[in-house]
Amino acid sequence: MLQTWKTLGHAEIGAAGGLSGVARRNNVPVTALRNYLRADGRLSQLGEDRLNPGRKAKITDAMLRTWKALGQAEIEAAGGLDGVARRDNVSVMALKNYLRADGSLTQIGEDRLNTVAKAKITDAMLRTWKTLGQAGVEAAGGLNGVARRDNVSAAALKHYLRADGSLSQIGEDRLNTVAKAKITDAMLRTWKTLGQAGVEAAGGLDGVARRDKVPAAALKNYLRADGSLTQLGENRLRKTGTRPT
Repeated sequence: MLQTWKTLGHAEIGAAGGLSGVARRNNVPVTALRNYLRADGRLSQLGEDRLNPGRKAKITDAMLRTWKALGQAEIEAAGGLDGVARRDNVSVMALKNYLRADGSLTQIGEDRLNTVAKAKITDAMLRTWKTLGQAGVEAAGGLNGVARRDNVSAAALKHYLRADGSLSQIGEDRLNTVAKAKITDAMLRTWKTLGQAGVEAAGGLDGVARRDKVPAAALKNYLRADGSLTQLGENRLRKTGTRPT
């Protein structure tokens, strides 16, 4: 699809009804398409990276130290984060996990350069974090502050704790000892009919997971927030002889 979209050009995208029209024609979510294709017919840096995966360099600690020294002005002079990624021949998606547009490293980047061993997140930590509330999280310096205080990876902590002090559904699932249901093909077919409105009415993907008593992390392997199945979900239904429409 990316190779085809790259040849469209601005005029043909306009004739198809814009990016939304191209998405309808190719039966893909327009939000996903916009990650890869611009309205002028050029692929985004993410799209270019995907078509050339073997040519990208691996991000090293030396790169992180260099990026940390750039500052916002130099990043802008390089053409923003996309420009830095092109210059250093790394995936822009991977770079953005480590570097912000203002020149500071993300907490993931800081954690990677920090040679002090990080602690493993325990159930006891989750129970403590659950009692913090938003005020407690803010007093600690936000989620990054909680991570620093408890010497855990900020990226890992954010899988479990939200900025308002509530545990994510993944965190709740981990503390909940009640056995979760196994995701079935029947569930996939039901979820596929929800649409974005149905998912939102249930309280988002976490709400659907709570309602159907399945782990949120497992559900997100199969269902997107816009109500469409992931490729894994589509493949699973095809394998069982149910071709999604």
